[in-house]
Amino acid sequence: ITYIHFFLLIANETTLQILAATVKLISEKLTVMRELQREHARIIGDRTEKDACLTWEDYKTMTFTHL
Repeated sequence: ITYIHFFLLIANETTLQILAATVKLISEKLTVMRELQREHARIIGDRTEKDACLTWEDYKTMTFTHL
């Protein structure tokens, strides 16, 4: 089953189920997981206040996450 078919299959499900499926699919692809972690670690590392929440500006700098 392809990812597109998978998402079409669960499209009528709840947000929680879609989120769980997304996390499962990402965790199965180690290269994707590593790149997301690298990108997020870079954003946290560039901050002066490490405990601050993500901002919209932070999100816009996430080139891999946008894909």
